[in-house]
Amino acid sequence: MIPVRLSLKNFLSYGEEVPPLDFTALHVVCLSGDNGHGKSALLDAMTWAIWGEARKAAGDRKPDERLLRMGATDMAVEFEFDLEGDRYRILRQYRAGRGGKSALELQIYSAESEGYHSLTQPSITATQRRIIDALRMDYTTFINSVFIMQGRADEFTNRSARERKKILADILGLWRYDELMERARQNATIAEKSVADHDWHLQQIDEALEEQDACLQSISTLQTTIQDLSGQIEKIDQDVNDWQLKQAEHETARLQWAEWQKAFTDRQKEQKELEGQLDRQRKQMAVYQDALAERDTIEQAYQAYQALVQEQETFNEKLQLLRQLESQRAQLDREVNNARHEVKSRQQVWMTRKESIEQTVEETRALLDQDGVIGKGYQDLHRARQADENWDKKRLRYDELDQQLRARQDKLVQASTALQSEMGGYKLRIKELEARTAMIDQHQSQANTFGEKLDQLRQIEQRQQEISEHGRTLNSHMEVLKDKIKLFEKEDEDHHATLKVLRRGTDSHCPLCDADLDDRRRETIELNLGENLHQHAVEIQKMHRGIKIADDEKKQLTILYKEQRPQISELQDVQQALVTAENAIQNARQDAQDLRACKEQTTALQTRLDTSTFAPELRQQIEILQTEKHTLRYDPERHQVLKNKIRELQHFESDKVRLDDAQKRQEQATASLPEIHEKLTAYETQLADHSYAPKACAALKDVEQRIETLDYKESRHQDVQHRLRKIKDIADKKDQLDQAVRQYDTAKTALTEREMRVQTLRDELHRLSDRIKSFEENAKEVDGIDRELKSLRENRQALQKDVDQANRRLGAEQQKADRLKTMAATRPEIKALQQQAAKDQQVYEKLTVAFSKDGIPALIIENAIPEIEEEANRILSQLTGNRTQITIEPLRNLKTGGTKETLDIHISDELGTRPYEMFSGGEAFRINFALRIALSKLLAHRAGTRLRSLIIDEGFGTQDSQGLEYLVEALQSIQDDFEKIIVVTHLERLKNAFPARIEVIKHPDIGSLYEVVT
Repeated sequence: MIPVRLSLKNFLSYGEEVPPLDFTALHVVCLSGDNGHGKSALLDAMTWAIWGEARKAAGDRKPDERLLRMGATDMAVEFEFDLEGDRYRILRQYRAGRGGKSALELQIYSAESEGYHSLTQPSITATQRRIIDALRMDYTTFINSVFIMQGRADEFTNRSARERKKILADILGLWRYDELMERARQNATIAEKSVADHDWHLQQIDEALEEQDACLQSISTLQTTIQDLSGQIEKIDQDVNDWQLKQAEHETARLQWAEWQKAFTDRQKEQKELEGQLDRQRKQMAVYQDALAERDTIEQAYQAYQALVQEQETFNEKLQLLRQLESQRAQLDREVNNARHEVKSRQQVWMTRKESIEQTVEETRALLDQDGVIGKGYQDLHRARQADENWDKKRLRYDELDQQLRARQDKLVQASTALQSEMGGYKLRIKELEARTAMIDQHQSQANTFGEKLDQLRQIEQRQQEISEHGRTLNSHMEVLKDKIKLFEKEDEDHHATLKVLRRGTDSHCPLCDADLDDRRRETIELNLGENLHQHAVEIQKMHRGIKIADDEKKQLTILYKEQRPQISELQDVQQALVTAENAIQNARQDAQDLRACKEQTTALQTRLDTSTFAPELRQQIEILQTEKHTLRYDPERHQVLKNKIRELQHFESDKVRLDDAQKRQEQATASLPEIHEKLTAYETQLADHSYAPKACAALKDVEQRIETLDYKESRHQDVQHRLRKIKDIADKKDQLDQAVRQYDTAKTALTEREMRVQTLRDELHRLSDRIKSFEENAKEVDGIDRELKSLRENRQALQKDVDQANRRLGAEQQKADRLKTMAATRPEIKALQQQAAKDQQVYEKLTVAFSKDGIPALIIENAIPEIEEEANRILSQLTGNRTQITIEPLRNLKTGGTKETLDIHISDELGTRPYEMFSGGEAFRINFALRIALSKLLAHRAGTRLRSLIIDEGFGTQDSQGLEYLVEALQSIQDDFEKIIVVTHLERLKNAFPARIEVIKHPDIGSLYEVVT
């Protein structure tokens, strides 16, 4: 990560109008300025933009609220940087409020489109993960390697061994092995499950194949059973066919019986219907005979009836014509009356218009008399409105100026409030810093106390180490003696065995060299072996005494060690308390510097408030607006008086409209009066001589004459109707007579035919009855046939059920045999898959161990430690004149035996090896500086890492002149290893040693600004 450009707004001491800081032309640069002016704020802006992390107070989960400039409500940082050939831009924003509101954007530059493309994810958390994945480094690793923060140069050194290992693992990119281990572990689990699945499958196959012979035997047995049952079913089917033939014959007879039954019923029904028809025909013949007996009387009465009907039709025609003439007369009467009414209505309309015009003339006469007064009032209203328009133009400009003036005055009040708020913030900060700086004496006293106690505990620890070392020497000495005893005892066993062989005298060859053996040589060898056994016994006795003495001494040392161990247990707590007290002293001194700066800022802000010298441009704008407002000469009171006058004169506008309308109405009324008098005279003449509707009057007279000549007698008409009602049934009798004449002979012949048909039906019914009785006597044999068929079918159904069950069992057994055959064929393939999965499981389990923290990553760290030691010692030799060396111990011997992985740091100089806490502030800084530079170079050189920058924030105040020269030389020696080196300092004698610098100055009104000096 190589910084390119930094822009910030309202971040810590920086305000809104801050120009971007361009790093493009800078390689090794010094960031300088007084304490509290905002040097470290630029670096905080970088880390806040990338990780959302920066300096924060204890207990703060996120630093956003603390980083916001006093009096501001929002802040933003835009940071551009190069990363492995690509250019990225990060924009992080924060707005204060309930809970705070944050925003984060990630962009990458495209050379094709010559612009940035968004890589922002749906959430801030996801976008932050994308940034960390690109850099392959989190904030903790960054401040422990690349970024040496102010007052935290010992960030890596004071970490625990476990935390140092984690940081080193992040620098070396060992997180990739965590991913590989997880993938290997998952694959091993999958392979293990696959092995288990294949084992289970093979077990299932083997268990199933044990049943294969029994399955084939079952198939053969079932096939025989099915064949036997099928033969029995065929015999039953033959018997059923024979009985079904008999049943069919009887069924045919039954069908004939059913037809006879139906025919018998139909004949009975037909007989009944014919007998009813005969009764009706006989009655009808009697009616015909009666009518023919009165034939002459009926015909005479019918002739009289026809004459009356003819006369009634004549009267009906006259009555219908009379009704029509009366309707026409009524219609004509209505037309005449309507015409007369229309003339009267028109006469009334013109009379009403005459009265209205006369009333209008009377009404307008009073209004026309006020013509002079209304005209003058209307002119006064017009002049007042013109004056009001002029005042309105001035009022608009007056309101605009007044609004601008209030806005500027509000901004002036806001500026004053902001200064007061900023000053209040400084005052709160001053109280906080005064309280913290007041504790410096207490912290110094604690540091002295803890230092004295630490010296005492160091002496005890040194004695403990001497005891431990002496104990280990005694253990080694006893182990050596025990090994020698075992060796002598083994040799003695060999000597005794040789002597036993020699003393038996059965072998003629030497048991030692296989040479020929005589008596003299045998005695010599026995003598030598005896002497060796004696010497061994003496030596073993001496060794046992030595072991006893060493063991007694070891027991005394153990007692002494246990007595001092409770005191040593306080060592780590005292060391930590001393470090805490020294850090508190250093922080208190820094707080004292911040306190002076805050008081200076408070004094400057109070001066600006007292002298009202803040916001000069705003004050000038207010003065200009006030001047323009005065020169406008707008008087609201005079303007209001004019508006009141307009409201008083406003009624003359409507009076003028009414006056003009009255003049027009009077002229129109005077012009229409002659026409109205002419119309009224004409209507009076028509009503007097009845000259309206002449055609209707003539038609009415003609209709009345036709009614008189019609000669319609209503009484005669009623008499004819009464006579017709009295003989109205004669027409029915005449119809009956005519029907009797026409149908008598035909009815007589039909009566004879029906009587013959009834007799025929009686004969057929008798024959059918005989046949039905004969069938019913033979129907008793049917029950035996049905019982036999039912028994045969039940037997066949039982046998078929057995066959179906056997077939199902046979199908199941055949399917089972096929499945067993398939399983036997697939078993070799499954066995091969099981063996391959087992091999894969072993491979992945070994890879899981290899990729674990104790595998390849541990080897990489172990191989990287010499590189860190070499680089740190190279820089440290420059800083200390070859007087100090660093050793990083990856393993530690345990008191209980064995070793433990660690990452302990040992420092040695001309006084010997001492712990880090025993070095002075300047010495400790040089040690920390060398280690951090070594880690940064390791980060820059290792493949897969992404940062090629080095940032050092303060910490040089502990160095003397020679120490500063050594630091500058060390930085110059490593400048080619980094693309960017940024060093923050306020020391005048140090910042001139750099080819370029960024000067930071804090202004009381606008905040901090920077300037690049080359």
